[in-house]
Amino acid sequence: MTTLAASPELDDAQRNTLAAWRKLVEHAERGWRAPLRLGLIGQIGMGKSSLIAAATGLHVGPALGSPRQWSVLPVGDGNTTLGELIVKVEPQAAELVLQVEPVPAERLAQELTFLVEDTWRAARRPPKEGAASGGGGAGEELYDLLRMWLTGGDRSKRDARDLLKTWVTAEETLQDAVAALKARVDLTTRSAPYERRFPDDEAGLTELKSTLAGLMKGTLADAPAPAVTTLSVPQRRAGALGIDAVIDPRLRAHKHPADAHRAARPHGADR
Repeated sequence: MTTLAASPELDDAQRNTLAAWRKLVEHAERGWRAPLRLGLIGQIGMGKSSLIAAATGLHVGPALGSPRQWSVLPVGDGNTTLGELIVKVEPQAAELVLQVEPVPAERLAQELTFLVEDTWRAARRPPKEGAASGGGGAGEELYDLLRMWLTGGDRSKRDARDLLKTWVTAEETLQDAVAALKARVDLTTRSAPYERRFPDDEAGLTELKSTLAGLMKGTLADAPAPAVTTLSVPQRRAGALGIDAVIDPRLRAHKHPADAHRAARPHGADR
């Protein structure tokens, strides 16, 4: 973290955020003996993934400069980790393992319906009222992923949003739009558990980085919407990670995970 804080590519706000994380980690560490396992809970852009990538060896090359360049986890430019991320150190492991617990099919079907309904209604509002619809607020991350599934290809979020609106408004009724768009998604495949293994070297880390980016953006073929993503990391890549403390977005450290009210987190958590 000290190395990260010294990076000239960080602005003052990023440096202040990193300093806040460091203070919290040090506070939690004082109350526990190694190995220490931490849970980090915070809003998008608070630096959870960058910190974890640096601490666990999930980086391509040295963890220097912008995390967008070296972090294996999706960071920067609006990229984020959907759901909960767990990084485990496996003493006997010789490779990197990615396991994804999917969002259930029932919830996916419900969210697809909500997305089409929201798109239909936003398209029919007066321009001034509807101009800001789909603007990427809280809870928008799953919608972004579903839009990418529906429209296909690796396109920008704005292009996917515009294309989906065109398709939805071309239908005669809202019910027709819901049926047509839901027919484009194979819920059985998209709600199945997902697992991949990668060699524990720079090539494997690079491939894992690309896979995670596609998983979270929605461009990885037949991959699910992640509810929980678990990365198993060989011992040599990180020190022993002993959950003994949880850090929450209100800048407090808790000795017991239950104290962090995990069910209330809006965007997910990393640990």
